[in-house]
Amino acid sequence: QEASAPAGGEAASSGGTTSKPDGPPSPSATAEHQAELDEVRREAAAEAAARVAAEERSAALERRAQVAEEKSVEFERREKEEKAAREAAEAKLSAAEEELASQKAAREEEKEAREAAERRLAEERESSAAEIAALKMDTEILWRRNLQN
Repeated sequence: QEASAPAGGEAASSGGTTSKPDGPPSPSATAEHQAELDEVRREAAAEAAARVAAEERSAALERRAQVAEEKSVEFERREKEEKAAREAAEAKLSAAEEELASQKAAREEEKEAREAAERRLAEERESSAAEIAALKMDTEILWRRNLQN
């Protein structure tokens, strides 16, 4: 139908030979019409190929976007894990620093207590030495008195 209906008009408008309306189309009109049909088919095929290519590009972009999203989620998960690990390490460090400060304070207290004990012992030694010296003097005095008697 398509090939025979417009063929007579096209041939007449393009200067080709005319045919009778109820007769077969002229060979030049048929060739021209076939060329138009071929051109339309080529354009349709090109558009279909372009649509397929666009769909493939779109699918590839969607896959890339999905991979990027997965990487982003993985990065955020790792970042949270690293943050938690850092916070745990900082808490351990803080606890260790507090323990160290506590131990240092305890050592300082022990040192002060030791020094105080050493001072008391030195005072007691001095006191004992004074008492011994006094007793020696008393003993000597008593011994001399005893010798005189």
